[in-house]
Amino acid sequence: MSTEKFEKYKNTVEAMARLMNPTVEFVIHNLKTNKIEAIYNNFSNRKVGDESNFEVAEIDNLSPVIGPYQKTNWDGRRLKCTTAVLYDDEGKAYGTICMNMDTSPFETIQNFAQDMMRLEDDIDAPDRKIFENDLHDRINVFVKDYMQQHKKALITLSKDDKKDIVKALETQGAFEQKNAADYIGKVLSISRATVYNYLKQ
Repeated sequence: MSTEKFEKYKNTVEAMARLMNPTVEFVIHNLKTNKIEAIYNNFSNRKVGDESNFEVAEIDNLSPVIGPYQKTNWDGRRLKCTTAVLYDDEGKAYGTICMNMDTSPFETIQNFAQDMMRLEDDIDAPDRKIFENDLHDRINVFVKDYMQQHKKALITLSKDDKKDIVKALETQGAFEQKNAADYIGKVLSISRATVYNYLKQ
């Protein structure tokens, strides 16, 4: 097949490649010759004219868009890939555009975040005990859970929301500890007097 059919895609693919450089490699394959027609952001160590290594006979039975699926690059990097199949006027597949994303930068970020978030589970019981009655932490957790359940943020809590939180904290025994009203007021951005007023209602 003439390579002219692929020319209309090259500008668009190159534009996307420039935007996604250097993270995503774009490869245009000619299924009739089973060779690479164009490649952008090349990190797979291939070049135009190299074999595509497709099972061409199976292409017509595949979906127009394939993936995402995983492949491994020559240097061991993991790739997240998708493929768009190109069809002629008769509905026959004649080419593909493959997009290969190098996920290693994101894996590095993910691993760093996991390391930063990792908590030790083997704290000795005597050491753990000093945290068990941390009133501030208990209040923080309660308010966080309330906001998650009601899909709200601190700045969007209404007067009724704050009243509900104060009442609920009372049932949890939060006010049995010293200075609880001061801290709850601080968290909810209300005065100590308002906290006690909510308790009376």
